[in-house]
Amino acid sequence: MPATPPLQAHVTVLETSDADNNPGYFSCMAVLTAEPSVTDESCSVDWAALNDDSVSPVATYHLDSASTCHLMPDRQDFCSFTSIPPRTIRGINGSSTYASGIGNVCLRLGKGCVLIMCDVLHVPNATLCLISVGCLCDKGYTVTFDSMTSCSVSQGSGASKLIATRTCHSGALYTLNGAPSPPSESACLTKAAPSLETWHCRLGHVNMDSIIHMARHGLVLGMPIDLSVCPPSCEHCIVRKQAKMNLPCTREGRRATHLMGIVFANLMGPVKPESLGKKSYSLKLIDDFSAMSFVFLLRHKSEAVSSFRTWRASAEQSSGQPLGIFCTDNGGKFTADEFEAYLAAKGSAVQL
Repeated sequence: MPATPPLQAHVTVLETSDADNNPGYFSCMAVLTAEPSVTDESCSVDWAALNDDSVSPVATYHLDSASTCHLMPDRQDFCSFTSIPPRTIRGINGSSTYASGIGNVCLRLGKGCVLIMCDVLHVPNATLCLISVGCLCDKGYTVTFDSMTSCSVSQGSGASKLIATRTCHSGALYTLNGAPSPPSESACLTKAAPSLETWHCRLGHVNMDSIIHMARHGLVLGMPIDLSVCPPSCEHCIVRKQAKMNLPCTREGRRATHLMGIVFANLMGPVKPESLGKKSYSLKLIDDFSAMSFVFLLRHKSEAVSSFRTWRASAEQSSGQPLGIFCTDNGGKFTADEFEAYLAAKGSAVQL
């Protein structure tokens, strides 16, 4: 098979010499040459022909005459930035996305030209960098489409001139190749808007959809929010919303006929988060006759026996009744031989 001749692109820089009429004006035209049999139209324009080594085409910005504002998806392209409440951006097919910030973008182009765009919207979900032709014209720029292969962007005062060309790999789009200027070192860091996760915690774990609804419809004043990041699942909400079966209303076995007749004990832990006193265990004692509950917070599991002894002495003295049957959940601390011997010496029985 014969080799396919490569598709070539030449860049021609045109500059006028009439300084009085339009000083310093220049334009760029990309001319494509190839054999008629070539079907692959992928090529690129060599921007080195502009003789400006300080700029590399690290980003491509599309000129759009239908866009009503400048749109940028990359937060780092902004030299100044301010977070705003979510603003709806609608597309031609009825789809919509949201802008989360606004600021200025400075683009460094060939021949030392700088394009300063004001009121650029930050749209994190955007897939293209769009430069609004209408906004450029409102700022005093002139956009001229000379042919199907070139267009020029100039400033009315003649102080600086810009270039835009349509390259073949972008189809029928006119692209402006350049690099964003970094913010100056003296610029102050802007205050970031709280995330959706932060507002979820601030409002007592309110439903995420309710917070988004309040922010998008402006139902709350003074609520800056960043909706560009999807919040993680809230572990506390998952645990809180778990459902369990109700305890049965019927009971098996005999009931106590007097105070301290039957006492139930349950040792739980460790639990998170810890209490203010750094205690993660709890001992719960319930008198079967009166249904009174007593809870003791413990630092360590080994403190359960000493806490029970203290409670037993106080309860027997206040009720005037000795402990009859001690029911446990088969925990190791209450089934030890030493503890069972202690209850037997006091005349109490252990029931599991």
